[in-house]
Amino acid sequence: MPRRFRPIFQWTAFRVSAALSLVLVLLYLLEPPILQLFELKAYDFRLRWRGEIPTTGQVVIVAIDERSLQELGQWPWPRVVMAHLIEKLSKAGARVIGLDVIWAEPEQRLGVLDALYADTVSVGQLPLLGELRGRLNQLAKKNPDMDRFLRDVTKAMHPDEVLARAIRESQKVVLGDFFFTNPEEVPEALAAAPREDSPILAQSAYPVVRKGRSVVGAPFVPRPYLIKGNIPVIERSARAFGYFNMIPDTDGVVRSVPLVMEYRGHYLLPLSLQTLRFSGDPSQWIIHLEEYGVAGIQWEGGWIPTTELGFMHINYRGKDRTFPYVSASDVVRDRFNPEEIRGKIVLVGAVATGIYDLRVTPLASVFPGVEVHANVIDNVIKGDFILRPEWASLMDMLLLVCLGLGFGWLFARLPPIAGGAFMLGVFGANLYVNTLVLVRWGAWLNVIYPSLMIPMSYLGVSIFKYIHEEREKRKIKGAFQAYVTPAVVHQILKDPNALKLGGEQRVLTVLFSDIRGFTTISESLTPEGLVHLLNEYLTEMSEVIFRHEGTVDKYIGDAIMAIYGAPLPQEDHPIRACLTALDMMHELAKLQMSWEERGMPRIDIGIGVNTGEMVVGNMGSQRRFDYTVMGDAVNLASRLEGLNKQYGTHIIISEFTHERVEDLLVCRELDCVRVKGKAKPVTLYEVLGRKGDGSPAGTWIEVFSQGLRYYRELQWERAMESFQRVLALKGQDTPSTIYLERCRTLQASPPEPGWDGVFEWKTK
Repeated sequence: MPRRFRPIFQWTAFRVSAALSLVLVLLYLLEPPILQLFELKAYDFRLRWRGEIPTTGQVVIVAIDERSLQELGQWPWPRVVMAHLIEKLSKAGARVIGLDVIWAEPEQRLGVLDALYADTVSVGQLPLLGELRGRLNQLAKKNPDMDRFLRDVTKAMHPDEVLARAIRESQKVVLGDFFFTNPEEVPEALAAAPREDSPILAQSAYPVVRKGRSVVGAPFVPRPYLIKGNIPVIERSARAFGYFNMIPDTDGVVRSVPLVMEYRGHYLLPLSLQTLRFSGDPSQWIIHLEEYGVAGIQWEGGWIPTTELGFMHINYRGKDRTFPYVSASDVVRDRFNPEEIRGKIVLVGAVATGIYDLRVTPLASVFPGVEVHANVIDNVIKGDFILRPEWASLMDMLLLVCLGLGFGWLFARLPPIAGGAFMLGVFGANLYVNTLVLVRWGAWLNVIYPSLMIPMSYLGVSIFKYIHEEREKRKIKGAFQAYVTPAVVHQILKDPNALKLGGEQRVLTVLFSDIRGFTTISESLTPEGLVHLLNEYLTEMSEVIFRHEGTVDKYIGDAIMAIYGAPLPQEDHPIRACLTALDMMHELAKLQMSWEERGMPRIDIGIGVNTGEMVVGNMGSQRRFDYTVMGDAVNLASRLEGLNKQYGTHIIISEFTHERVEDLLVCRELDCVRVKGKAKPVTLYEVLGRKGDGSPAGTWIEVFSQGLRYYRELQWERAMESFQRVLALKGQDTPSTIYLERCRTLQASPPEPGWDGVFEWKTK
């Protein structure tokens, strides 16, 4: 290439910045998933920064909460209870009642009258039933009207009929349906014999559909595969139906809801809009379809803007329980103020832990689905929608080009510090203005691409000035990695002040493991054999720790200490530590088989895990220090490991760890104790396995828990019966044996009044 043309093709700071802006424009058009995800997360941050906003006060949630389950029984409730709830709400003056509940199967009930008229009950198995049927047959011959009366009574008393009558008499109930959007999700029985949906589709659809001239169908809206509705007797009684499907974004967060689905030529409403529709004039609802998609929805209160696919971005009012809640048990038992219900849109749904569909929203990681419906209704009533304007895409791309050209010229002329300060100022201003536009005017503008352009332009220009410093940094990193762990090197490069003593207080999880009877084992081996055995054991156990991204703090002879949640943060550090403990026992079983084949001694271990606040950082002397943790929580983990010898267990965790892992692991409560060196009691749990992988669960654990409850209630005989039953079911069980001995001792010498059931261990 001639020398005079070389300057044209040489990179300059301005050209680097301009090229970066063009790259970002191209990425904007291609919409890579990772950047789309970043934009979604940035959207969540803006809503959290905004905080809570007041509701209209027109929506009330009748919650099937923990107190309702305690008072009215476990879910699902008998249909009669739900019928009573609907009657109470109707009498209280609810404007409309939306049920975020589905009754897809008849209630299984078999009373005396049912048995008399049910062909599925064998007379041969119940002689008394046969005698009663014989007498009824004689009565039917003499008095056919009486026989018909009894049959009608049997039908009318069925719970499904009772619920259907309550819904029918209310004339305010909107039921929920569920759509299968994937053929693979459809149960075989339902796929083989699909139900007849046409009778309910008319009650589920928009009353008026207005299409553009060239619109034939609506392939742009979600099109479900099959419907899972309520049983016919209940469906025939409802005023309308609405689907409660929610389609989260790729990261599992529900930021928008589909306001229309096309099913067999009908354009159906969700439960939220269907409930709102029947709170007023149901005929004044019109959906507008154009060639490009859904133009919007018209109702008596105004206009509902949607995306082309028919979705509405939810302007969440806040975290869960932002809306007024009334406990379902309070309604059933007349412990509520009817003014809380009168004239309101009432949504009934489950919010108790374990029985409701958990949703993730921008403002909360655990959010009841029924409150998502409440937010949608409140948005429509108030009209404060979040919109993605039609001109937003063009503005985003123009902004990227202008930023790239302007910063390329500016950063090349500013000193590094001044350029960095200016870059941070513009970056912060971009975030603030973008957030202000979203919060005040409800306009969702892209924030990620401009936020990328600003630092990328600065870095692209700065690379010409700092290439030598970058090379030096790589040399330092390579030199230090030969002496310290990569995690510590990362901290040194990020913050040179890390090379000094001190630490910070954080909530972490610590795991201790130790070999049982190591002294005896060491006496039976030569020094070389002992070293080989110990190295083999420590290698396999360390690999398990690394597999779960734990940090091996130190080896203390035959013991191992590991940290979870540091130096790199881990939100799920308690479950990582517990899964490590389970996998350590699994790997130990393999090693035991190998050692047995080679004639080597058998090794058994105990593991203790605790979660709590501790100090983490560099600790030691000025000349030599280690990255470790210290504190009472660390000491407690060590004590828990030692208690395995007392209880004959392998893995013991504290109550502080258990409360974070109980949904994922099978555990049993062992004891409430005071360990040596601590005055405050702590509850101990034994980890038995993962839920759903065949780990022990059920009978003997429940019997043990029952015995533990009797023990603390000073019911010694009943407690001993339970622990003996555990031994009969399980065989050898050291904790049950311990409690049997305690019960005998305490029965002979009862504790003083006010005994709290806490056992104090004097040994480590």
